[in-house]
Amino acid sequence: MTDLDLVFRSIINFKNAEGTPTIPQQDLLRNFRALQEVVPAAPEDKAYRSLYSFLYGFVKECSGAAPELPSYEFVKNYFENIEGNESVLALLEKIKGQQPYVGQDFRRVLRMYNDEQNVLKLERVLSNVNKIATTGMDVGVGKKKQKYKGVMDAINYFAVETKEIQRQVTGIKLESQIISQEDVSESLMEYEKTKRDPLDAIGITTGLTHIDKHLKGLKNTELMLVAAAPGHCKTTFSLNMAYRAVYGGWNTAFVTLNDYA
Repeated sequence: MTDLDLVFRSIINFKNAEGTPTIPQQDLLRNFRALQEVVPAAPEDKAYRSLYSFLYGFVKECSGAAPELPSYEFVKNYFENIEGNESVLALLEKIKGQQPYVGQDFRRVLRMYNDEQNVLKLERVLSNVNKIATTGMDVGVGKKKQKYKGVMDAINYFAVETKEIQRQVTGIKLESQIISQEDVSESLMEYEKTKRDPLDAIGITTGLTHIDKHLKGLKNTELMLVAAAPGHCKTTFSLNMAYRAVYGGWNTAFVTLNDYA
């Protein structure tokens, strides 16, 4: 399993014995932006969640076109004197001993961590899907708690709970991940590029290797026929493709014909 401590070591400004940063600020920011692309929500553990939220808030509140990541000393002082959070302080000491990575090395480590988390999440979702389809299960908390039971409820639950995994596979950046002027400029450039030539996004891939290998993505003017037995997520798959087409600047319509005869 990939250690999350290693990921956090590569987005905090630590210094060596000579007082020199072990990772330049520009590389730290690139690492953090890469983290935002695949882990947009804070980790489950409370200490990691507190540290993640602090780092995110620090970067977002930076003024100017070049935001920075905080130094180890600043983070430690914050949780020592303001928060008094012993679990975060202990976590910082663990992180300090990890090997930092930058660039493609960091992205590889991050992808390994993210893939492992997605597998664990998918296993939990599939377990709940089976429970909903057979015996039923309560979903939600408080007033929002509902009893899910049966095949259709199981399919709907699967579609909702795997949406974030699908988003990560497509790599589409959400509003919460645009935290710097560089992010804004990048988004505007992509928008203008698509506006000038909507067909620039031609060849939308499905993420399914066997399909993409032969079709090379969904092409403009082509008709894609999605056929499968009932309950095999044809609608979910098609809606996902339509969503990606809209994001790519295509004029898109989604039509479904149901035969109840």
